[in-house]
Amino acid sequence: MKTIFDSGAKEEILKRLNLITNDSVGLFGVMNPSQMLHHLAMANQLALGEIILPDKSGFLSRTVFRWMTFLNMRPSIKNLKKKPLRTFKEMDIVRNKLAMESFENEKQFFLQKLNQLLNANSFPAKHPLFGRMNKTQWGRWVYVHCDYHFVQFGV
Repeated sequence: MKTIFDSGAKEEILKRLNLITNDSVGLFGVMNPSQMLHHLAMANQLALGEIILPDKSGFLSRTVFRWMTFLNMRPSIKNLKKKPLRTFKEMDIVRNKLAMESFENEKQFFLQKLNQLLNANSFPAKHPLFGRMNKTQWGRWVYVHCDYHFVQFGV
């Protein structure tokens, strides 16, 4: 399974990132490209322990949902158009009406947080939905999360 800590997976994510522009249109969901990049940067802040969310994990999220997520299983784009997956309220860029910088600034913010993550020595003991996670599992989650949102924008 790919993690963001694998050089090949990291290069793949960076190449796909460079295919997204300010004019890219989402295939599902409501975020624009700047909002998506800010959301991904915030997710990296979560993995760095800079953002702390309350524990919302339960038996199913720590087992079945975690397993499905780590295997990168997700609904089809057709189903995601009907009902996109929801994020934590605190990480919801659109619902919280967070102001965005320019696309290029948001891209740099994402890259800054990604580079911090790649050089980090420690990670939070728990994910707010998936429970206990080690460095490899955080790396897997970051890769899968980026992949999900890049698929959202067709790359």
